[in-house]
Amino acid sequence: MSSHGRNPDETASGGRRSSWSRIDDTLERSAGIDHMPLSDEREQQVIVRALAVGYSAFRWIALAVALVLLASGLLFAAVLIMVTADIPRLIATGYARRRGVELQSQSGLARNAARPIELIASLLYIGVVAGLIAFNAAFGHPLIPWSWRFEFESFDVYLIIPFVGAAIGAFFGWRLRRRRYLASLE
Repeated sequence: MSSHGRNPDETASGGRRSSWSRIDDTLERSAGIDHMPLSDEREQQVIVRALAVGYSAFRWIALAVALVLLASGLLFAAVLIMVTADIPRLIATGYARRRGVELQSQSGLARNAARPIELIASLLYIGVVAGLIAFNAAFGHPLIPWSWRFEFESFDVYLIIPFVGAAIGAFFGWRLRRRRYLASLE
């Protein structure tokens, strides 16, 4: 990434930018790595590593949440979370490939995938998923028999108050973060 935030290889042909380039720009901006004027090269590497670690943690947490949903009898919600937990990996792989980097082999992911513990963890996860489905089929109810539905008999203005409070809190939190950021630029 250049000092002004653009990747030098993104418009190498000098022509129009592709739609992938625009999508990549949007994702870089969303991740906060499009322009980092207050950080040196080491800090930028730490930021990128922190985002990678955050993704890894997200993936493990999403798979754990999928197990809880599956244990609650929500099979399709669990499958949806399991599938969507892998979408960021596919996006990262495509992003790296468009820049000439093979993410799987060059990052150490291939080494991790070849470790026996990865196979054991995958087989255990598949076994737990199969066991939860079998439990539900055998006993006619999920392992965790609670309902995730909220029943509202009628609309009440007091139902909206927590959401208004959350919106106000989000606004003031954003203002505080923006003020701190602008002060750090001075």
